[in-house]
Amino acid sequence: MIPPEYRTPLLAKAYAELTETADFRNTSPIGQDDIILIGEFVQSYNYIELHLRRSIEFFSRSGLLGQKDKGKSIHEVSAARLIPLVKQGVSSLPSEQNDLADTQGKLDEIELRRGFRNMFAHFAARAFKDDFLVFITRSDYDARQATGTPLGDDGILAALVEREHVRWLACHIKPYEAWLADKADAWRSACLRGQAI
Repeated sequence: MIPPEYRTPLLAKAYAELTETADFRNTSPIGQDDIILIGEFVQSYNYIELHLRRSIEFFSRSGLLGQKDKGKSIHEVSAARLIPLVKQGVSSLPSEQNDLADTQGKLDEIELRRGFRNMFAHFAARAFKDDFLVFITRSDYDARQATGTPLGDDGILAALVEREHVRWLACHIKPYEAWLADKADAWRSACLRGQAI
């Protein structure tokens, strides 16, 4: 999963300039600040995924979920199934009923940002001008998601992101990381007390 395209006039103009040369000679290595921003976001999301996986394990042991999901052990659940399974478990906890809409909204927001985590973690990052980062890959799988077609010979998929947006994402995801850590502990306690329906 990669993030959906969001094209503004500023991004469209910069993308046209970026792709004037297919070899991306007009890009440069990213700096230390960019590496830190990208790394902070990826690590925050990795902790989020850890807590999602912990949560489905609690819910499964409490009988709120099956031992398998789509034929796989609950311990082998794909990243794409984590949020739906956590939502299923949460909706069965009496202690969550008053906050269910808020909890599910926060889980939806976490899921919305997962594509950025995948792109930041798996694509090569380069700097473009002063205001942009470009993420590039040779993955046909990702290209099919983005464009519906494979890359073809020597093809490259490029995603342009405003540097400010990367900074915003790194700050934006942090409270969700802390929120989910607290929620996972509360869900574990509720499951241990047998408060599942």
